[in-house]
Amino acid sequence: MTDKSTGTEKNPKWRVAIIIVVLVAVALTIYFTPLREILNPKNVQAWLKDISTEWWAPLVFILLYCSATTFFFPPATALSLAAGAIWGWFIGGLWVLCASSVASAIPYFIGRSGGGWLSNKIPAQAQQLYKKLQNEGFTTLLLMRLVPIVPYTVLNYAAGLANIKTRDYLVATAIGTIPGIFIFTYLSDSIAAGAIGGKEAFIRILIAGALLAALVLVSRFLASKVRRRIGS
Repeated sequence: MTDKSTGTEKNPKWRVAIIIVVLVAVALTIYFTPLREILNPKNVQAWLKDISTEWWAPLVFILLYCSATTFFFPPATALSLAAGAIWGWFIGGLWVLCASSVASAIPYFIGRSGGGWLSNKIPAQAQQLYKKLQNEGFTTLLLMRLVPIVPYTVLNYAAGLANIKTRDYLVATAIGTIPGIFIFTYLSDSIAAGAIGGKEAFIRILIAGALLAALVLVSRFLASKVRRRIGS
């Protein structure tokens, strides 16, 4: 199968195989080394609680998040999950929202700066997408934030290149990312609580799973509408 936007051949099977091998290797390493005791749920919970009280922890988190999304590294979801486990779903969600807002603004303003140097630094997908966004505004961008059919960082650069109004960009980004952010922090907070045990933790995990499933279903429902708006 060929990707029309890049002309490269897609073959996800080897990626799945690599992920499985890595997960098995990590599991074996944890099981047969002292990491098994270090990563005991109670020890991890105590470590996360200690981090949550440090004044510098939010600053480091925001810096990591900004670095990841600006330079096309993919751990934003992992960082969101970490925030939920460290600070809880609500405070963790607020820190992720703050980090996401700052992180999305950096590539956006880089994109707005234009310049020939930029066209050689960003993926072809972003260059093609910005042409489709030039006549679009708040509603389209909001839908694209709610429905992740385009990689997060690619959309950041494309919106800047398309000169979408700064107010529309920042507000649509904040509103559009809220559901996913708080669902993921709630999920990780629930899993962290479940590691300690308790009926309430089990119920929270079920609720988090239902919310995540609902987000996926809504995204699938809106995906075709978004593609029609941007003509892809």
